[in-house]
Order: sequence, then C-alpha cells, then structure tokens
Amino acid sequence: MATENQIRAVRRLGMGEPNDLSIEQASALLSAKRYSEGVIYAEIGEMDGYEDERLIEASLVDFIIKDQALRDRVIAWSARSFARGGADVPKPQKDEHYFRVQARLREMEEAPSRAHWAARRPPPRRKPVAKPSK
Repeated sequence: MATENQIRAVRRLGMGEPNDLSIEQASALLSAKRYSEGVIYAEIGEMDGYEDERLIEASLVDFIIKDQALRDRVIAWSARSFARGGADVPKPQKDEHYFRVQARLREMEEAPSRAHWAARRPPPRRKPVAKPSK
C-alpha cells in the first residue's frame, strides 16, 4: 500500500483516487511526474500554476506510464536522481526517451485550447472603455 505522503502527492496530480496503489505504482507515477516537470521546465520554463498546466503535466505522466520502456527508463532515472540527492529542477538527459516526451508536449502546445498556456502568460485583461461625455 502506498504511503500517506505518496497518496497526497499522487492525489495532487488529479489522476483519480490513489488509495489502492502499491508503493511501486505510486513511485512510478511520482517518477513520471518529476520527469515531466523536467521536460516542461527545459522546453518552456517554470510553470505558473494554471489549471491547464496541471492537466498537461498529468497527460505527460499518463503518456509515460502507459509505455513500458519509457516508464522503466523514467523509474531508473528517478532512482539515480534520488541517489544523487535530486535537484530543485529535474534535468532528464536529452536522449530518445526525453525526445518522445518532448514531442508529446509539443503536440499539446499546438492544440488551439492551449494557446495561452504555450504563450506562458495569462490572457490579457481588457481595460474599461470610457464612455464619451455628452
């Protein structure tokens, strides 16, 4: 059974209820999350906390978890990173696995509904228009 810390962290991903996950399953999800954060940071920069950013991150995690070779690579990367003490900003090696996640990220960036996310800023606010005086 996953630890309480893992359950809380997986719950923040918004990928369903994690109470029935094993420690290994939760670790795999969290490794994929960390790897995704590294790719996003390297390609776009720091995330600003918008809801659609969280959804993109969750989608990348899902992409990683569903591919066994990619998942295994990410889990091994995470274990090595943890053994070295980790980093504030994850820095996955730019290899074939990285480029697959990068390509998936770019596909999502190109989707019309993600335009303001790709621009890395919130939509502009409109200034009130002054009514002409009579």
